[in-house]
Amino acid sequence: MSGVAGRFAQPGPVVIGGLGGSGTRVYAALAQHAGFYLGEQLNVSLDNLWVTLLLKRQYRTLDRAQRAGTALGLLEKKLARGGWMSPREHALLWGTAQHVARRGHDHRGGGRGSWTWDKALRLARARPPQPGVYRGWGFKEPNTHVFLEHLAARFEGLRYLYVLRHGLDMAWSDNVAQLHNWGAHYGVAPPDDEEALPSAQLEFWLRATDRAMATGKRLLGDRFLVLRYDELTASPASQLSVLADWLGVDASCFDAPEVAAWVQPTDSQGRYRERGAAAFSAAQLDGVRGLGFEVAV
Repeated sequence: MSGVAGRFAQPGPVVIGGLGGSGTRVYAALAQHAGFYLGEQLNVSLDNLWVTLLLKRQYRTLDRAQRAGTALGLLEKKLARGGWMSPREHALLWGTAQHVARRGHDHRGGGRGSWTWDKALRLARARPPQPGVYRGWGFKEPNTHVFLEHLAARFEGLRYLYVLRHGLDMAWSDNVAQLHNWGAHYGVAPPDDEEALPSAQLEFWLRATDRAMATGKRLLGDRFLVLRYDELTASPASQLSVLADWLGVDASCFDAPEVAAWVQPTDSQGRYRERGAAAFSAAQLDGVRGLGFEVAV
């Protein structure tokens, strides 16, 4: 780990996850603004696409600790520590690329073909940034909460930020990729009936959040942080102060016009009020309230 410590003031990593559409992009932008290196191969949502390539395959078993450890070690080498790839890392990278190029990394077959080979080649050739340029390192990929045990086992200094957004807004979101990719692992099958989709999405949100919070608190203690996107847009100063303290930076770094623009409320917040609550069970609504959200329908 000495290479990581010498390259960054904070050895990290800081990892950001949550359900897709929960606001993780905003927190990734804030981490970058605070001086954290999240990689170069990012999409418009600031997801690290090397993480997507190596870990996001719903048709592979999640409990292969050795494979996950090798993948995360390779990510650390390319993002932070440096060094030559080992034979095991080469085998994992090119074997994964072959699978993803053929089948994709999600339920829609995303990433098939040239996308995969481009990302794999860029990863193989990559070098981490020069020492002293960034405060710390990490990556943002919403699906990482699914692999929280593997992350904690691989990275001794892991800090994990779980982004939480109102469950009823999430239930009515068009972004249901995690339900399709991981629902079976949480006992929530994507329904054939489109009218049942919001209820299934909410059930996945409840179970995934409960699992992430229980696992994070058990394995990481105060290095696991839950921040609510709705509170960030309602009370930016207080929430940015909490984030700055957890990241180990001065909150004044967030005193910038671009930050003020990032934390503005969006039109999709509160959309559940227009849809009502008839699609959800009383137990589900109680679960939303139990996580500290008002249910105003």
